[in-house]
Amino acid sequence: MSGQKWNLSQVDYRERFDNFVTQQILNGRKVVVEFVDEKRTHAQQNALEVYCRELAQALNDAGLDMLCFPWKAGAEVPWDQASIKARLWKPLQLAVLGEASTAKLNTKQVNEIYEILDRHIASKTGIHIPFPSRENEQ
Repeated sequence: MSGQKWNLSQVDYRERFDNFVTQQILNGRKVVVEFVDEKRTHAQQNALEVYCRELAQALNDAGLDMLCFPWKAGAEVPWDQASIKARLWKPLQLAVLGEASTAKLNTKQVNEIYEILDRHIASKTGIHIPFPSRENEQ
């Protein structure tokens, strides 16, 4: 039964799982339970895109273009959703987590990168963009 997966989100599933595990132990089988972090959700990916778009707008509104942000001088190049993700989010994600793809992040990792980036942006520019969520929409 190697690699068998159980969704324990409902009580009756947990009861079946408990019965299954008990039976396996009684039959002399070794039982190993592994907990894994959920991959980031589709909603979380959408929220990441909204965050990048809103941060780009806030940085542009503050006059902080890409090339002068805030440590380089140069031509004015406005931020957009893709440039926030490519130049701010992903390099930070790679440095902190060693992962280049946002699709491979779990939900905790998305929150971790957001918190680091938001704290840094706020300390350098005074701009804080809450991570989009249903609660923040209202």
